[in-house]
Amino acid sequence: MKHIALRSLSNRRIAAYTTPGLGDRLQACMIGYNYHLKHNTPVTLHLTWDKWGIYRDQESDFKINSWNEILSLFPKGSLQIEAHKISNLQEPNWIKYLQKKNIEAQTYYYSDYTGPRDLVEELDLFDASEYLKNYPCLKPIVSDLKLPEKFVTFQFDSNGVPSWQDNSADIRKIPPMKIEQIKAYYTHRGYDTVIVGGEAKGTSFIGIKEAGYAMSKASYHIGTDSGFFHLANLYMKPNQIRIYCNKGFYQSHHVLRAIDNNVAVMEIDI
Repeated sequence: MKHIALRSLSNRRIAAYTTPGLGDRLQACMIGYNYHLKHNTPVTLHLTWDKWGIYRDQESDFKINSWNEILSLFPKGSLQIEAHKISNLQEPNWIKYLQKKNIEAQTYYYSDYTGPRDLVEELDLFDASEYLKNYPCLKPIVSDLKLPEKFVTFQFDSNGVPSWQDNSADIRKIPPMKIEQIKAYYTHRGYDTVIVGGEAKGTSFIGIKEAGYAMSKASYHIGTDSGFFHLANLYMKPNQIRIYCNKGFYQSHHVLRAIDNNVAVMEIDI
């Protein structure tokens, strides 16, 4: 068994790392699952409580339910989670806390896009970026949902804002007119679009299990730097994923790493 401690604090700024978004949780599980595949050992991810039982500064089951749904995507016995009722520890103290519980855990850094608080001299860190290069193409756990013969999965809503509304507060949000142009491009080439994400409400593909099934059958995933982009990383090959960004704006390390992994990243003039 390999014990991996998710970072207690952010490696980008002075703040807790709370896995606030779906993408953060999916990426953590991708690291753990790829570690399992490479080393042929089950993996336990250890979480501080703010990653598990706290949502928007309140006690909540929201993240608990999300983590459990994500875990269900992976083969049984490969990956599990243990949460600890402790938060806001410096990384050495977080590892010492686990050691006092007889858990020999290791935390990590990213060698490819190293954050300003990434390196911790007191600790033996492993390079998590090495476990983000393999796209495992998971076998979906649902089946027999009705799908078009030739289609792409499509997701452009952002932080609860639908694709047809502007959101100047989110630099990842593509302008609605540009989204229509992107959709028309694929429609003209004979692809139907299967909506995943928040705008899939009322369809068969609202959940991540169902969206994962659609992605496993799709020609491409079309979208932005979002949680469902990270979901596509689990079900598709890099050359099947096409991410759109606004030209001239900050690109996250997720996008930069995707480029390195041969994901097509297109910049939109706005």
